[in-house]
Amino acid sequence: MTLSFTVGNQQGSALPIGMVLLFILTLLGVAGMNASRLELAMAGNLQNYEYVHEAAEAALQRAMAENPPSLALDRTDVSADMPAGANDAATGSYDIRWLSQGPVPSGGFSITDEFTAQHFVVRSTATLSNSNQAATHVQGYFVIAPGG
Repeated sequence: MTLSFTVGNQQGSALPIGMVLLFILTLLGVAGMNASRLELAMAGNLQNYEYVHEAAEAALQRAMAENPPSLALDRTDVSADMPAGANDAATGSYDIRWLSQGPVPSGGFSITDEFTAQHFVVRSTATLSNSNQAATHVQGYFVIAPGG
């Protein structure tokens, strides 16, 4: 069996098909890199938000743990700055505001008028120095104090 080819009958389709496939794979690669870069930025933003959220919560907890008894007596506003702890880039601050004095909610202390409820609002703010992330938390609470 003899094979004979003539130059006029040759039709080269392998090169154009290969170029089209290479172009499609290049587009898919570029799209994948853009998507992974976006996912990395989103993960970084979420992590930064968690840092400032935790710093604001820590400021709330510190404010309520350290200050209520003295505030119930002298009714002064207190504010303070504090480091966030593990993440030194995040800093938090809080201020406590006395709102009012009222009756104690029903329970063991409401039998007599010897006790009152001192109502406060704590506002804590945290910021992250290496990004534009910030969080503000507000929480109200009351302290049972001697009546008068």
